[in-house]
Amino acid sequence: MEPAPEYQHPELMATPCGNLAITNGTGKYSAIYPPKALYLRILGELNKKLKPIYPQGNGRSFIIKGNVYYLFGTTVWRDSKGEIAGEAANSVTLATDPKVNPIANIAFPANKRMKPLVPLTESEEKLEKEHTSKVILEMPGGLWKPQSGAVGGYIWFQKYVQTCSPQGNFKRTLHGVGIATVVWNRQTGEMTAERIMNDTMLFEANEPAFGAFCSILDEHYFYTWGKLGEDTYLARVEKWEPDNRDAYEYWNGHEFTKDMTTLAPVFSGYTSGTVMRTKMFGHLYNWVFIGGTETNRPVVTIGVARNIHGPYMMSELIQPEQIHPAFRHVHSVYAHQWAYQEKYGQLLISWNETDNENVMGVKVQLAMRHQCAFWKDISFKYMPSVVSALIIGRADFIKTFAQAKTANCDVEHDEDGKTIIKVFASEEGAADAAVDAICNLICGWCDELLEEGRVARMEERGLSLKKILRLRF
Repeated sequence: MEPAPEYQHPELMATPCGNLAITNGTGKYSAIYPPKALYLRILGELNKKLKPIYPQGNGRSFIIKGNVYYLFGTTVWRDSKGEIAGEAANSVTLATDPKVNPIANIAFPANKRMKPLVPLTESEEKLEKEHTSKVILEMPGGLWKPQSGAVGGYIWFQKYVQTCSPQGNFKRTLHGVGIATVVWNRQTGEMTAERIMNDTMLFEANEPAFGAFCSILDEHYFYTWGKLGEDTYLARVEKWEPDNRDAYEYWNGHEFTKDMTTLAPVFSGYTSGTVMRTKMFGHLYNWVFIGGTETNRPVVTIGVARNIHGPYMMSELIQPEQIHPAFRHVHSVYAHQWAYQEKYGQLLISWNETDNENVMGVKVQLAMRHQCAFWKDISFKYMPSVVSALIIGRADFIKTFAQAKTANCDVEHDEDGKTIIKVFASEEGAADAAVDAICNLICGWCDELLEEGRVARMEERGLSLKKILRLRF
């Protein structure tokens, strides 16, 4: 993965109100922000054509040696008559031709023996036999490899025990997060998993479920997100020891620390999602979050950030009315970065329909801002807030100035809430000319602000003098 752009030494331009910070570069492509979905294409159900296998829940994907696999939760097998022949707590399947259709023709369960990918321990199997209990191992965080060419990786899974009351009511109890290794067999294409810590949980039920919300490899660390209540937290661990609880560091809002008690949430209110490094939104935003909420409004949220730990600026991407007139609630919203070319603003997003547990795939086409451009950013981080507010209020006027120089621009807030003007053009000279014109315009506005402030102060002094004179005489 390429490192995030650094802006340590921007060009500073003096104005009567302070310095403007100007950075520049080139970009191959960028979607507009806030993101806009031009259209959606419902691709259908994952595994629809393979009648014997009916996955339910989850639906994250991963790639090993060019093969695309999907992870599922509870999976039902049916015989030729359509009757239930078996059930597994989880499964993994292979997509036969993902370049042609990323969701159709899921070929076979990579584990053909109707056993879950992540196996039960002896004590868990005994629990199921001796009691009216069922052990459920879910893998919503997906599989992540310690390096790009690896033929296996790690899965952080959530363990639940489901019980049934005499009245027939089911209750799920979370027992925590465990971890397993998964290895690919070159000859058969089958995936086999092994629990690293047997019955021991890596994180307990009263702690954030790190790795079970989402996980990602970036340089030397696995970054693992975990929910606790409505909040989602972030931890990281060196990639060769994810099973070592003592090696984890936790994000406290400012830095990573060994002290879990200082945790600060990075998201709130999101039930599922995917964090990924991308260049889809140009040079400023290196990280994108795509996820869903309990309310399903919007169905899919998208957020961007400069750093992996955020803050993420969230916006709506897909609304219920864009999916189906009779909207069915969804859960387990995930993005699959491998499916389409992000330089064209394309995304594959999947989710589970709550009522029937179908795993649906949707192709999203985002509106693009440019395909290859010279860019310059004008930051107001060293300027008074009154100037930033003025710029936001006159954004349309600034855009007109840029267009007069055959350039385009957006006026936004950056991740710190500071105003930023983004100028881009197909010719470097056009971007330079637009920035020069905009900066001269800002200097004029600063002069006006200072003059207005001087007059206001003189008037205030005049009123104060009149009041003093009245009191004296």
